[in-house]
Amino acid sequence: MAQVYPVVWDRAQVRTFFDLFLPSNPGMVLSCMLAARQKYDASLPPGTHNIRRFFVGGTASSQAGQIDNACVAVDQLECRLGAYCVKGAPLHSTSGLVLYGNIQPLSVELAMATCWQNSIVHSNCGDRGRLTLGDFNHVLESSRAPHKLRMLDVDTKDTQQLADTNALLERTGVAARVLLATETKNGFHVVYDGSKAKCSAQGIDHKALHDFMETTAVVGKVNVNGQPVADNWLSISKSGMVVIPGTLQGTWRVRITKLPLTPLVLDTPATVRQN
Repeated sequence: MAQVYPVVWDRAQVRTFFDLFLPSNPGMVLSCMLAARQKYDASLPPGTHNIRRFFVGGTASSQAGQIDNACVAVDQLECRLGAYCVKGAPLHSTSGLVLYGNIQPLSVELAMATCWQNSIVHSNCGDRGRLTLGDFNHVLESSRAPHKLRMLDVDTKDTQQLADTNALLERTGVAARVLLATETKNGFHVVYDGSKAKCSAQGIDHKALHDFMETTAVVGKVNVNGQPVADNWLSISKSGMVVIPGTLQGTWRVRITKLPLTPLVLDTPATVRQN
């Protein structure tokens, strides 16, 4: 029996993620990325390494069918151990893998229009205007459709800091707009509806939210070279990338949770599975 990379530990939670965020519009897709990070495995080269990036959605199938296809795409990441590479070397460790999903939908139609315009410009300049699949995917990654979702990155499991965070979510009105909360290896991801109209109706206090973030600086944090870096244990993610619940973050089982944010006391490490 061949060993495979363990990626999924709870398929029901993976499906819940896509059920919440996969666009029903066939002209929209979500971006996913399987990565290897030295943050979770010290034997890896520094940084975050893109193992596989792919898109889900964007078909004429029913919503349920698109969710099925997205879950299958995630299942297919569990291939033979050693098939993935980092900087040209086979990856035999599984403790550094993490699967991200972007909650911000991407517009295929906008990407096509941009590529068409670029092709015309190059043709007018005497270039043949060639467009590769890599070129299109690069444009698609930056073709974000209008969205209303925000993600709070809570990078702590300290009891007092979590108590302050839970009080903040209630005080600012964010708690009433939460769509998904997950516990990650080092903290929590909280996705909420940040649309202006609803925020105004619900009384979300953005100023209080940002003022509190200014007080969450991490003291003494350094990078891999030992140099000090500025960071906060509470921030609003600009990328929209969240770790997909039901998958493994290194050896940690990322799971859906509820407010108030409360850390799991113990998690059982994942092991390499046989296929």
